[in-house]
Amino acid sequence: MSGVLLISTLNAGGPIPNAASVLSHSPTILALLRQPPLDRRIQNQLESTLQILEKWCDSSLESHYGFDYEMEYGPEYPSISPEIHVIDIESGSQAKQEILSLIGKIEQREGVGQEIRFECNAGRKEDSASMVDMSMALGASCWYTDVESGISVRIGDGEIENEARPLSTFSRFWLSGFPCIDGREIHEIREKEILEVVLERFAECLNFDDFYGSPESTRDRVEDSLRREGIEIIPGSEPGRLGFRREADGSKSNFTISERVFDPKSGEMVEELAALSLAESLMPDGRVITGLRWGYKGTDVRYKSLKNALLSHGNSWATNA
Repeated sequence: MSGVLLISTLNAGGPIPNAASVLSHSPTILALLRQPPLDRRIQNQLESTLQILEKWCDSSLESHYGFDYEMEYGPEYPSISPEIHVIDIESGSQAKQEILSLIGKIEQREGVGQEIRFECNAGRKEDSASMVDMSMALGASCWYTDVESGISVRIGDGEIENEARPLSTFSRFWLSGFPCIDGREIHEIREKEILEVVLERFAECLNFDDFYGSPESTRDRVEDSLRREGIEIIPGSEPGRLGFRREADGSKSNFTISERVFDPKSGEMVEELAALSLAESLMPDGRVITGLRWGYKGTDVRYKSLKNALLSHGNSWATNA
């Protein structure tokens, strides 16, 4: 059977280095060397890394955080779900024997043909050095995968690279313990002339400190400023969103803003206007997402947060939650 056996150190600092190497090498079998933890904190970190990595490799990371449905801004998964083996080691010589034993079992079951690769982007510096030594002793290749670019380079022959396969931004959030639960993607702006006027008028009001006072009075000042430019604010296609229309020809914007942009205390003003400013020069393959929301890791914490929010607003649902 052909395929890649990837051997790496289980990273105590989080699963991203391990995930980056999996995405780059597309192994059929992943062997993770787990070093003895120095204390309980490191042990917990190793357990957390393994749990998240196993779920990610199995394309079911959402379930790790208590979600039973696919999320719009969910993680991207590897094309091949590798078979994972965890090897607890005490020394370099023991690690080598354990790896040889694993290789022997795989060859008995699958036959000869697995390409053996060592990855040295995870763990401590001494772990990386150990990977290089073991790869030389076993006649295998050793690689370093850059987490940021997703490029893997074969050590000793820098010209041999895997195709760059970087982890997506959302995958990194999920792997780091921050599930992305909501957001709004801004697509390419069609009516850029309307957008330019809108941004200019908001900037003008900001320069003259017109955003102090109630949200209602702030909105009145912005509407007056836009009206002088022939632009009116209209209801958006979704509740709580506002669009724009050019009075001269009736053209409507394909972008909207939140009603809360007029409340300087909400923080949405800066977030929405900054996103629209970026979208104004958005390239075809670019993405601008505003209002990205992260959830808590555990379902119990999310439950308590929701109940507290309902209670703070006097919502009767809180008594039944």
